[in-house]
Amino acid sequence: YSALVRLNKQKKQWQKVIQYSSLIIQHPDYQMELNLDNVFLKNSSSVIWSLLPTNGTSNTFDGNMFIIKTAPPKKVALRDEFIEGFEAGDERKIKWIGVIQDQQKRNYYYPNKYKQSTTTTSSMEYTIVMRVEDVILSRAEAYAEIGDFDKGLVDLNAIRQKAKLPSLSLFNRDQIRKALLKERKYEFFTEQGFRFFDLKQFDEINLEMLKIKPLWKSVYALLPIPDQELQLNPKLEPQNEGY
Repeated sequence: YSALVRLNKQKKQWQKVIQYSSLIIQHPDYQMELNLDNVFLKNSSSVIWSLLPTNGTSNTFDGNMFIIKTAPPKKVALRDEFIEGFEAGDERKIKWIGVIQDQQKRNYYYPNKYKQSTTTTSSMEYTIVMRVEDVILSRAEAYAEIGDFDKGLVDLNAIRQKAKLPSLSLFNRDQIRKALLKERKYEFFTEQGFRFFDLKQFDEINLEMLKIKPLWKSVYALLPIPDQELQLNPKLEPQNEGY
């Protein structure tokens, strides 16, 4: 059902999004994990689909990639603008963001959703592909799109309450869409490329990308169709513009 939620959201089949997401949300096996320290553990109640590590003592590539042990970092760090965008009191900033200083006392922030960067006696974290919070916010979006704002706010505010943020009172589709896009930004940062596809879903991709990539072109919002697939099925032609 989770795949059907995503598929129908992209197709803007909102009633189907509500139908399939409700089946997941109401299922006893999938409950939103209220303790942010536990969300990314292998036995988290939020997890719908996760990938096992390569062996019984490994953890995730994410933890190995993102956790900074020395500063300045050799790989990646979170932008200061992103950190400053958290609302005051957002517990996700406390629980899911790590910080390290270099010798000049400059702060470098990094994703700390996954806590393990090396092997452990037994695997503690699996790579999460889908969790119930995504389904809840997808249903909130669907409710907003059909004009059922009250139900959309219930789902949106459930995620905010988990983060120890106050509930929102919004009154129209555009307000809820704006709030949903922001909530998804701070709920799913560094997870499975969600941000890129969310910006496309909310028709904000060009506006946001131009802020950080002046040479951005709108055609970059589409991925190329693999040549092998075009050869197997010529009906996929033409290739996406720009490739």
